[in-house]
Amino acid sequence: MKPPPGPPLKRITQSVLWLRIPENWTVETRPGGGLHARDHVNYRGSLWLDVITSRSPAPIADVSQLLKPGQYPGARLLKSQDGVAVLEYETDSRENDESIHSWMWEMANVVDGRLCRIGFLSFAVPESLRADRDVEALVALFRQEAANVTFLGRQAFEDAD
Repeated sequence: MKPPPGPPLKRITQSVLWLRIPENWTVETRPGGGLHARDHVNYRGSLWLDVITSRSPAPIADVSQLLKPGQYPGARLLKSQDGVAVLEYETDSRENDESIHSWMWEMANVVDGRLCRIGFLSFAVPESLRADRDVEALVALFRQEAANVTFLGRQAFEDAD
């Protein structure tokens, strides 16, 4: 796959999935798990990535059933193929008296009918930066990365269990 125009990218890995972010971003492991990434020089938001793994009591026939688009106004399924389903939605919140806008992606994968993994990717910016051209380019990058997310194989799942 040809990389999108923009800054050079680097791969980050969280548990059993990997995706790419701008090369100049710093990545920190969060207490309790998950990753936090951001550009400390040209602040254009923060990215969080986390993964949960679980076993379903019943076989999962359709990976998209792990995602609940009805819970989020405007949510849309970006992909449901190759054993991966990706849900995208946006949220607004307040943090320290500042309005925050977030783009959210939930990425689900079923390993053998009962073993499942859900990755959570969120990119948050102050509301004042929501329409910023650089932010829009980052959202396009993260949308592409979420839609093309790579979950590692069964062994990685068992190691993370």
